[in-house]
Amino acid sequence: MSVILTLIKTIGGPGSAGFFVLVAGLLLLMGRHPRGRRPARVGLSGLVLAYLVLALPVVASALAGGLPATASPGPDALGRVRVLIVFDGDNRAGRLRQTREVLRAITPSDLYLLGDPYLLEDLRALVDPATTTLHDDGSTWNTAAQVDRVRQFVDRWPPLTTALIASRVQMPRIVALFTPSAPDVVLIPSPLDVEPAATGPAAFVPSLAALRASRDAIYEHAALRYTAWQQERQ
Repeated sequence: MSVILTLIKTIGGPGSAGFFVLVAGLLLLMGRHPRGRRPARVGLSGLVLAYLVLALPVVASALAGGLPATASPGPDALGRVRVLIVFDGDNRAGRLRQTREVLRAITPSDLYLLGDPYLLEDLRALVDPATTTLHDDGSTWNTAAQVDRVRQFVDRWPPLTTALIASRVQMPRIVALFTPSAPDVVLIPSPLDVEPAATGPAAFVPSLAALRASRDAIYEHAALRYTAWQQERQ
């Protein structure tokens, strides 16, 4: 199952360019056979229609809103934070905006970026000179590995002095991976790069940003169910 999920993550799930190219390519190959032409045309039409629906902000908003919500911490919780951890992943612009807001309120002693280094220079530009910025990518290529790394960190630090920033659509899975022995970490959900409109005329105008939001939400719905299935087997 993990191999299948890795393959899906590599290609991209529904809503991604990779998934569209893969399915469209298979349908075009099917259309080369006389008996497959009509099913291929129907399939291609359905694929395009599905992507147009996923590109509607109202659909993207519903998919992302269907994930369990994680409340943002209050000022009292943030005031105790000494170590700030940022997960790299989708919606990097949203993560960066949220980090900027947090750093306006607190000055942590250390800031860790877990994952790919794309945000590293931007984070270094945000922090106070008193904050040490560190990058850890050796074993943090996916969410489960990032969570395991956080567990290693917090075992060495006092309770509730560590805060974690990740996309709001990724955060429910992070909570699930921390369960049942959740460490004392302040969880800070960041917004999507572009939050899809849920109401008004703009909610019914397809956009690439909404398609990306739908893609991310679909992936997290599937990954959350896979995480629950794994935990039931243990």
